Amino acid sequence: MKTLFILLISFSLSVCNAWTLFGPRTVEDCILENMKGVTSDDAAKQIQFACYSKFSDYEAPKKCNMRDMTPSEMSNVQGTGSIIDMGKAYFSGKFYNGNSIATVDEINVLVLADNIKPAQEYKLYMQFPIQPKSSLDAGISVQTLPTKNFGWFIKSIKTCSKK
Repeated sequence: MKTLFILLISFSLSVCNAWTLFGPRTVEDCILENMKGVTSDDAAKQIQFACYSKFSDYEAPKKCNMRDMTPSEMSNVQGTGSIIDMGKAYFSGKFYNGNSIATVDEINVLVLADNIKPAQEYKLYMQFPIQPKSSLDAGISVQTLPTKNFGWFIKSIKTCSKK
């Protein structure tokens, strides 16, 4: 009887460990696993939000020394953005990097509205750097859902590329 009990406990623990072995281990794995068959932009944003929330300590690996983009480089980055209500306020943006060499590795935006005083600064999560002459979606959960006169702008951009 004691042997049977030990076998059941061992089996239960091995099943629990196997379950965690096969689940996503990184935010990238989480997004890739959950994007299969997704055709809606809103659903994709919700999946990204859920994965970033699950891996809240996520920090993209950096293989170089980051630097602030020059004003000239920053002028080549354009974006559109909005805040959506997903049970929590979520800033979502699409950014185009028009630079020919510099990648966009980090974007900091300021969000403002009549009910947001002072303006709130956020570092956007990006799954990958935005390569030259390409676009990428980025976003983050924000503290307050704006009521009216919502606005935002890029405060700073960091790059890993050398100049």
